[in-house]
Amino acid sequence: MKSLFVFISCFLLIGGLFGQDFPAPEWVRVMTDRGDSGSRWYMVSSPRRQAVKTLQLDFPASELAGAALEYYIQTEPYDPKLKQHINAEVYPWAHFLVKINDQIIIDQPANPYIRKGVHQIPFPPEKLRQGENIISMSWMELPEGNPQQLRYGYIYFSQDLTENKTTKEPENLRIRLLLRFDDCHSNTSAR
Repeated sequence: MKSLFVFISCFLLIGGLFGQDFPAPEWVRVMTDRGDSGSRWYMVSSPRRQAVKTLQLDFPASELAGAALEYYIQTEPYDPKLKQHINAEVYPWAHFLVKINDQIIIDQPANPYIRKGVHQIPFPPEKLRQGENIISMSWMELPEGNPQQLRYGYIYFSQDLTENKTTKEPENLRIRLLLRFDDCHSNTSAR
């Protein structure tokens, strides 16, 4: 009975990671982290401190029919002025800035993007390139005078626990690409 529970739990976890919009095998995950059950956090607290991940593609981006960015937030964001974690649906956070190869894919109010859990953001595959792809995630600079009184907080990106001191932290960040290739496009459109 215990093994059945473990199997069902793993099945639900895998289903939750891909979601209905990105089902396997049509979508392929590109990652350098291990995705172990244990994790620790990497904090982004201002526009100067970013979460940066480099992922390699060994093929031209023109072969892609779809792309999405997947990342994990370890815990709810923290407001250092109030000294508490925030789980409110609406909050005056500054904008969240996501770039791929210095091209903006998100510049919007941060709340839906920095909440605890797995996030998947579709973007045009043309933003990717063969070879090195640099993904950066941070706070956007506050507007001059900050008339809306927007706030920076602490965003807790998830990363692998590691005992290997030679492993670079960015490789362990749970920031990944989800990709769909042109040859799979006809299979998904027939559904």
